[in-house]
Amino acid sequence: MSEFVVTVHRNFTTAEQDKLAAASAGGLGPAFTGYRGENTEAGDTIATIHVTAETDEQARDRVVDVLDLSAAEAAQVQVRPGR
Repeated sequence: MSEFVVTVHRNFTTAEQDKLAAASAGGLGPAFTGYRGENTEAGDTIATIHVTAETDEQARDRVVDVLDLSAAEAAQVQVRPGR
């Protein structure tokens, strides 16, 4: 397993923010190892989520599933290798 950093830039709902906070605390399982949100001037958030997965695609899929993103939103998700 490798760590990946998944970045999602959008206007998150309160429920999504709660899911990300739970992920950061380990409440969504061991695959999610951290979360940091940064608010932008436009009122949306850049979420940086640390995910343990076999591949970058699996990391993206885990975040897309947890946040229940649409196909268009999922296409905007960025993944890079972690530490």
